[in-house]
Amino acid sequence: GCSDTVITNAYLFSKPVVNFTAPAEAKCEYEDLFFVNHSTIYQGKMGAFWDFSYSNYSTLFNTEHRFNEAGTYQVTLKMVSEFDCTDSLSKLVIVKKTPEPGFVYDKLCSNDSTHFKNVSPEYAGLQAFYTWNFSEGPIQTSRNVSKKWNSQGPKIVKLKSELSNGCQAETEVSLNVLIQADANFN
Repeated sequence: GCSDTVITNAYLFSKPVVNFTAPAEAKCEYEDLFFVNHSTIYQGKMGAFWDFSYSNYSTLFNTEHRFNEAGTYQVTLKMVSEFDCTDSLSKLVIVKKTPEPGFVYDKLCSNDSTHFKNVSPEYAGLQAFYTWNFSEGPIQTSRNVSKKWNSQGPKIVKLKSELSNGCQAETEVSLNVLIQADANFN
């Protein structure tokens, strides 16, 4: 019989093995979360492609990301070798609600009280704790407060809100307290 031989080259390329560390505990909205890439490849080079669930991506090897809404997000890391071999891994990240403190106020006159109304939103299932810090005078912890000014001029008012889930935020406003008018009709 007849025989024939064909010799061809076969190439075997290394495939990445994906692994990464994501925050194990729930984090707050607007907080920078760090993702550490522990992926390996036996031989060759590889690149990273991070997908954060809602059209936000990163191609850094290690990356950070900030979620602006509470929820559960699937974070996927796909590693691609220089020869287009791929591996991917997904992990869930939980993001908790962060308060959005805000307030309004009435008159700003020395020797008179200014009433501060807390307009921070309330969130179902979460209790809020408030701390008012004035550039002069004691700290107050009620939802709404009044402050009597001892002097005129620039003042700073800070409202810090902390939710029962551990997330907190603060707002700061610069005010100018004016001289209280003294009406004398004699």
